[in-house]
Amino acid sequence: MKKTTWIVGIVVLLVAAMMLQGCSLLSLLMAGDEEFAYLGYARDYAPRLDYASFVDMEYTHMDVAALSADFEEVGQMALAEESPEDVSAAFQAAFDDYLLFYTMLNIAYVRYTIDLNDSYYEAESLYCEEQSDVLEQALENCYIDLASSSISGDLEDLYFGAGFFDGYDESYEGTYSNDRVVELFQRESQLLSEYYALQNEASVTYNGEEVLLYEAAADPNISYEAYNELLALYYEKYTPLAGEVFVQLLQVRSELAEEMGYDSYAQLAYDMYYDRRYTPDQALAYAQELQEVLLPIYGESGESPYLPSMSGERVMELLQEVSETFGGEIAQANRFMREFSLYDISSSSSKKPGSYTLYLESYESPFLYVSPEGTLSDLLVVTHEFGHFAEGYMTFNTVSSADVAEVFSQSLEYLMLDVVDLPASQIRQLSRAKMIESLETFIFQSCYYEFEAKVYELEDPTVESVTALYSEVMAEVCALDPDYELFYTSGWIDIEHVFSMPYYVISYCVSNDAALQVYALEHESAGSGLEAYYTLLEHAPNNTLLDMLSDSGLDSPFKAGRAQELAEFFAEVLP
Repeated sequence: MKKTTWIVGIVVLLVAAMMLQGCSLLSLLMAGDEEFAYLGYARDYAPRLDYASFVDMEYTHMDVAALSADFEEVGQMALAEESPEDVSAAFQAAFDDYLLFYTMLNIAYVRYTIDLNDSYYEAESLYCEEQSDVLEQALENCYIDLASSSISGDLEDLYFGAGFFDGYDESYEGTYSNDRVVELFQRESQLLSEYYALQNEASVTYNGEEVLLYEAAADPNISYEAYNELLALYYEKYTPLAGEVFVQLLQVRSELAEEMGYDSYAQLAYDMYYDRRYTPDQALAYAQELQEVLLPIYGESGESPYLPSMSGERVMELLQEVSETFGGEIAQANRFMREFSLYDISSSSSKKPGSYTLYLESYESPFLYVSPEGTLSDLLVVTHEFGHFAEGYMTFNTVSSADVAEVFSQSLEYLMLDVVDLPASQIRQLSRAKMIESLETFIFQSCYYEFEAKVYELEDPTVESVTALYSEVMAEVCALDPDYELFYTSGWIDIEHVFSMPYYVISYCVSNDAALQVYALEHESAGSGLEAYYTLLEHAPNNTLLDMLSDSGLDSPFKAGRAQELAEFFAEVLP
């Protein structure tokens, strides 16, 4: 396994964490101590920094100018024909700091989202995001210098791997070597920061008082009418503000595509951000077919059941029990997460709503974040994010495709339903809620994708034309559920991926299809779904979704008739 194209894979039994415990690997294995069994897992990459609890991870402000200068010096060393050993060592040191920068970026982001009132980490998160493009430019220029040096072949033999510099010959048109491209990327980061600020600080004047929207909406005693009043005030105030940010993002991204030689931003996004072996047009046709086939079933599915209250502590206990039932690397990943407190599911009014999992490269550790609702539904969310955590733990962040990554988060939710230790009535409620959510994933995410595909084709977009397009795309869904008309006409400003990760949302659809195949296998024969999960993991690193599914013996979501098969499945499980 290679973590990226620049590093040679090595197999190392990690013992750094045991140093923290004052134990040796030998003593633990001889004692048969199950509490630390994850430490017996032969992980492929040693952390650059000793394993640590998240609260003990020290944040360091990184000097990007100095990091960039280090990469420039490495390039100059190669051009001066210094020894390949010295150049490789200098590059590795610079690259370690490069990974440390992204580790610090993620630490700053986590600490800011845990407390949106923390101005220090808000500023640091913004700084890191804006400076990341400068650092990427320095790395790319270094690669170009190394490729053009007379020792490039020696460097490949010694460190980078055969053929690494083939893509950096004289015909290479760099992404970050174009100063205008870097400027546009930085402008994109600034606009996204403006959007996040609007979302995090959203407030409205209600009953003569200025209130934060997410705090008011979280009031369990709020009436349906009052909630709709709040939403109407919110969209009236924030649609023009967030909408103008989005219109500027469309303009920046259109110029990026032109500057980088693409006919469309869609193709740029597919090439640069997503490892896909299908085209934007294929994805759009797939999204429209899902809507056509599944919308009638959605209209007949009924409401999702009410789920009882549940504390975060109880959710984590259930996740631990489920992980131990699965056993193997999934159990090890959960022990690792708990031992080093690599999660936050606390409830706080100053915490950013939502959930995510990210990877701290220098620590070789994933981190799980959930802002809970306080109900049994949190078990689905936490299990989803733990699916990402387990995948990151087992593959060391070598999964390059969003489509692939989402398979493991969604599959684990389905597999959890059959093993969680809950009263039968709650399992029925949870299972039905998950099936309705699964159907909604196909419906809503395919609508969002269609909206994205069409919004980037608008000429001279305005807030009004973007909003009108969203209403048009969502019209059929709205007709099925007119009580949510306000959301279906204005809610596009709350779809964070539309702003921050264009063309991502189709990943939820194609990966959900794969996850349902895993679930179907489990129901055909107990244990076969979990076996398929691990088989998929073996084929996941540096692979596309379609290739991973083919290698694992599963169907492509683009297979003829697949949408109809999904319709039949939902018709069966949602009577």
